[in-house]
Amino acid sequence: QVRFVTASLRIRVSLNISSISSIWLFNIEHILSSARRSLQMESPRKERIASLIPKTLDEVNSLFDLAVDISRKFDKLSNPLTFALAKGNINSRDTTWIVSNGHCLDNIYISKSSLPFAGFGAISKRLMRSGNIIAPMPLLHISDQNFLATYKTHVNGQIIAHDLNEKVTHQLLLNYCFGHNSSTILLCPITNAIFANNCGNDNTRCSPNAKFQWSNNTTTKQWLRKDIDDISEQNTWALSFDLIATKDIQPGEEVSS
Repeated sequence: QVRFVTASLRIRVSLNISSISSIWLFNIEHILSSARRSLQMESPRKERIASLIPKTLDEVNSLFDLAVDISRKFDKLSNPLTFALAKGNINSRDTTWIVSNGHCLDNIYISKSSLPFAGFGAISKRLMRSGNIIAPMPLLHISDQNFLATYKTHVNGQIIAHDLNEKVTHQLLLNYCFGHNSSTILLCPITNAIFANNCGNDNTRCSPNAKFQWSNNTTTKQWLRKDIDDISEQNTWALSFDLIATKDIQPGEEVSS
């Protein structure tokens, strides 16, 4: 039913239909309401997804209008309805709030690293003074790092089975996450700061000019006082690092920790 509604909405958007019958709107509202309840009953983590579904006829119409407006402005956008749904649920912030609470995300850019076999690295775009935040690093958490393990696969005709007793290696994502031998949790950054390569214990390989540290934001302070089970139940990022310059970094210089 939801797929049928979604297809119908896309038809309306593609045809730039400005209105829709009240009976049809009632049917849409009924179907979407059922979908919302189903998601809420399925899992507490699905409540956030359920909250994206329009609740009233006015919200449905507003979503229509926004999608039509977007499709007119961006004619090459493949799915204006999805774009409209996302845009309608983003909190708008004024300039004052952004200056007080925001962090710059373009202090670095990604380019070939000067370190042997390192691949790509983070390069400073402008002068970064010692002690300044180079980039924030919100962290997505994986409660059990074994989720990223890969196992030996056995194929028998059309049946593919994974032998959980024969661990082969891990997914590439593990290389970009932070963990500890005494904990199962992984913390995976979601900004380009993760491309800052680690010098390790070999100072002849590179000279560190930055460090990772816990962010000073309120959310991170609150969640650092919680246990692993509470963090695992969080369905969005709760903890964050900051990449901090430990010495002045010149434009074009590679950032490493």
